[in-house]
Parts: sequence; structure tokens; C-alpha cells
Amino acid sequence: MVDSSASRRFISLGGTLLSNIILGTKLTDMTSGFQLFTRPVIMNILAKGIRSKGPFFQTEMKAYCKALDYEEVPITYRTASHAVKLPALLESFDGLTRLFLARLRGQLEIQPSKLSGDAAL
Repeated sequence: MVDSSASRRFISLGGTLLSNIILGTKLTDMTSGFQLFTRPVIMNILAKGIRSKGPFFQTEMKAYCKALDYEEVPITYRTASHAVKLPALLESFDGLTRLFLARLRGQLEIQPSKLSGDAAL
């Protein structure tokens, strides 16, 4: 991330750290919107359903894929100039709680056995 405020970097890094701890993911940037999925993975994500209405949907999609093979490619990007508003943060905490409960019930991730073909994140 370049040209972003300290508070924006803190929210991004903090969101990634918190997501990784709570959801059991191991990604370096859970908040980035730049991602690529194979068709079978997207079809499984859509079948599960995305409940997040705000930017947290990106984290929700990645959490569903935590049991799949993936590769992260580092990128440098500029963040949007707008500030992160309280409603977006509250929606993120709500989403983290919902996904954590799904993780506890064993209903969070898509299993590789449900996919046909390559399943890269």
C-alpha cells in the first residue's frame, strides 16, 4: 500500500491480523480487493452465499477458501482516498463474528473434494 494514511494502514494490517487469528486464515492481506479465483471456486462461493454487504465481502470470500490451495502474489497498490467509516467497521466485526461461529460449527471453508479441476485462490 502506498500513499495511504497511517490510520488506513493500521486498519488494513489490523484487519488482516484479526481475520487470520479469528478465522484461521494465513493470508498477508485479507482486505485487498485484488484477487483471482477459478470458476469452480467462484461457483462454490456463490453456492455458500455472500452475506456481507460492504467491503468485508472480500474477506468473507477468502475465508471460505482457506482449505484450498492458493498462492499470493505481492502487489503494490494505492488505497482509495476515502476514509473508512464506522458502519463499514461495524459490518466487518459482524462478519467476523458470523464467520467465526461458522468456523466453530465446521461450516466455514469449501472443501477441496467439492471442486472439480484446479482450485487456486
